[in-house]
Amino acid sequence: TRRPSALAILLRLALQLHGDGDGWVHGGEFQGRVQQAMSHVRKDLRTILPDPQAELVENDGYGSYRLALPPDHVTFDWEQIRKHWDGQITRLVQHAAGRAKAG
Repeated sequence: TRRPSALAILLRLALQLHGDGDGWVHGGEFQGRVQQAMSHVRKDLRTILPDPQAELVENDGYGSYRLALPPDHVTFDWEQIRKHWDGQITRLVQHAAGRAKAG
């Protein structure tokens, strides 16, 4: 099993934040070396953020992570996300759709 992509991690964090308003996801949900994966996410974000010093991924010190954003700042372009080639993304979209139907 390969490590989750930065996009898969960000999507998972965004879905959690959107779903419960708090957004904490335990690192155990991400396969592989979580700290290294989060480091890659932060590095990737710095390349696209207007303020490269901004920290959008927060750690609670107990192994959980979340997006440091208000939930209403998180939106999804489901049409584009569904077209993504990565199977990790496809599974997250299916999971989100299942949760939406259940809720």
